[in-house]
Amino acid sequence: MGILARERRRRLLHRWLLPAVVYVALAAAAHQALLPVIATHVYDQGFLGNDCLLHVWTLAWDQHAFVAQPCAFTDANIFHPERHTLLYSDHLAGLALLLWPLRLVTANAVLLHNVATVAAPALDALAAHALALAWTCSLPAALVAGVLYGFAPLRFEAELCQVQMLAAWWLPLMLLFARRTLEHGRTRDAMLTGVTVAMQGLTGIYLTAFFLPFLVVAHLWWMRAVPPSAHPARWGRLVAAEAAALLVLAVPAVAYRAVQRDLGASRSLMVNALLSVTLDRLPAYVPLLAFAGGLLLAALLRRALPPRLAREAPLLWGMLVGGMLLAAGPAIALPGNLGSVRGPYGLLRALPGFDALRAPGRCMHVALLAGAVLAGGGVAAAGRRWSPPTAVAAALALLAIAAAQTPGPRAGLVDAMSPTAVAVGGWMRAQREPVRYVELPLDELAGWAQRYQAASILHWRPTLSGNMGILPPMYPWMVRQLARFPDADVLASVRALGLTHAVVHMDALPPAVAARVERASQGPEAPLDLRWSAGETRIYALRPGPLPVPLRPRGARLPRRGWRVMASHGRGVAARAIDADPRSAWSSYADLDAALRRWCQPTTPLVLWSRFLGEQPTTLAVDLGQPAAITTVDLRLGGSEPQALPDLALETSDDGVVWRPFGAPLRPVPDVRGLVRHAARARFAALPDAPVRARWVRLTGGALEIRVADFSVRVRRGSTTAEHAG
Repeated sequence: MGILARERRRRLLHRWLLPAVVYVALAAAAHQALLPVIATHVYDQGFLGNDCLLHVWTLAWDQHAFVAQPCAFTDANIFHPERHTLLYSDHLAGLALLLWPLRLVTANAVLLHNVATVAAPALDALAAHALALAWTCSLPAALVAGVLYGFAPLRFEAELCQVQMLAAWWLPLMLLFARRTLEHGRTRDAMLTGVTVAMQGLTGIYLTAFFLPFLVVAHLWWMRAVPPSAHPARWGRLVAAEAAALLVLAVPAVAYRAVQRDLGASRSLMVNALLSVTLDRLPAYVPLLAFAGGLLLAALLRRALPPRLAREAPLLWGMLVGGMLLAAGPAIALPGNLGSVRGPYGLLRALPGFDALRAPGRCMHVALLAGAVLAGGGVAAAGRRWSPPTAVAAALALLAIAAAQTPGPRAGLVDAMSPTAVAVGGWMRAQREPVRYVELPLDELAGWAQRYQAASILHWRPTLSGNMGILPPMYPWMVRQLARFPDADVLASVRALGLTHAVVHMDALPPAVAARVERASQGPEAPLDLRWSAGETRIYALRPGPLPVPLRPRGARLPRRGWRVMASHGRGVAARAIDADPRSAWSSYADLDAALRRWCQPTTPLVLWSRFLGEQPTTLAVDLGQPAAITTVDLRLGGSEPQALPDLALETSDDGVVWRPFGAPLRPVPDVRGLVRHAARARFAALPDAPVRARWVRLTGGALEIRVADFSVRVRRGSTTAEHAG
């Protein structure tokens, strides 16, 4: 008995404890710059904002809401007064639960996030190690699989600030426990399968959405080796556990789908194409030489693969090829600028909710897992074909090559919480009155918003600011309007949204705007009441004042008979903007998307996109058939990219050649609250002070996608044109 116990301890030490120490050491070495400031700093993502700060906020909100408002868990404190704003991006509830024991030790949200970031490569590696060890029974093979999967370049480059993508340890565990259930029929393994499926689903949308189809394929493959008719109990346990997990995930899935529908959120094929993986980008995702070496061994020595892995090899090769093809996006760019061919990613987009995803390149995680296990299998096959020392030598060679190809994070570090944010948080916590605030300045690239959002964990007061994967139409519109703060109409919109305070960083504002803010707080009738200041940061209460005057279209609706519509892009579907069908819409990306749907396209997506940018601005022009005294131009958008809204402008012309400004801006109907209540069918109108006589009306926008579901014109009642048209 003593000999058996010693043998078990020895196997535990060699197979698990020593590899775990190696993975932890590698993770610490990779994140050595972060470790000294792990409680205060995060990685700097660059000029487009910082998703590390977003995920600091998300994890903190989850753990706060678990206790403070479990029945309104998704109603986060950002984008006030929007609802369910936690679901505008990954909610990370599974990761927050996993980190909950640490929450009992520290309330430092930055530390908790960074612990997950640093630990993720080691945990990913250990999970892949477990799968490879079970299927190869070779420690060198498991080490190779663990390092290739856990320490791939994508974890330190493309996904460095995406903690939900770093937490990829559930994927290999799903395969491991599901296959064990079918091999041995143990209830424990079935339950562990269900837990891993549920925890992955609660941790991140992308990995769940992209991996589940492959898990279904794996089940179909396993039916050959373990027929359900011969093993009904095993399959019953597995399916029951997975069904229970999917039942748990159905609740957030339905909620996400409702948010997508309410906001009209969907991504065009071109957005998918721009966020796909091309051949020249592969080294940023996988250690190519080490990967290729291991896969070559697995292919050449396929007859020497360990028996278990040999049974699963076709499945893994399918996952490798399938994951890479899906990661290439809707149009796979051919080498040498030879154009592109249609990719299978369109099949995924046909599934409900998949059109809201924008980054097909994340399918590389599936390919990475399959390739890592196969590469480990190649090492095991070398040991079986020749000798165990050969396997050790092959493993050491592949690991050395992988280390040379994965330099670790190259991003800088930024302080997550400034002293000013801490001071503002202290004031907010001390207030007994309701505080719903906007923080200025704001920028359209979300750099300020992410810092403000992260700082709100210090008090959890509702705020207009926010930055998520999906933006509500109200927000980018208000960002542009707030550049004129504190003009009377801007303050009216702020009040209409229920905001009570403004936090203003005077030194970050243009001097003229800072001077206007200063003047607006002077005198007993001033709209701003200074409540607190520290250095150049001020907190103002918004005094009661008028709300926005509802925008009501004027005039008689001009019949569309005889209208012609032309567009600089999407010409073939331009008529959808005036067909009065609420289910159809013109899209400025229609030509781009149509090109990406072709089986063979002579140009690559990047070239198509470059041409599109060179043809800006985008225009949609309507010929009314004859001159009209226009009193209102009315638009209903079709779920367009929200950031495009502030850039839309109207022009008129008598001949369709010479254009002039319409003389009135597009404004939401009846006011900004309409963008909250009817986000997916946002209505805008432009009402000039006096009728504008013109035959042509043109909508102009930028490179972001514009969708117009309905374009209508009203004219002066009783005008000759209206009588003639009627």
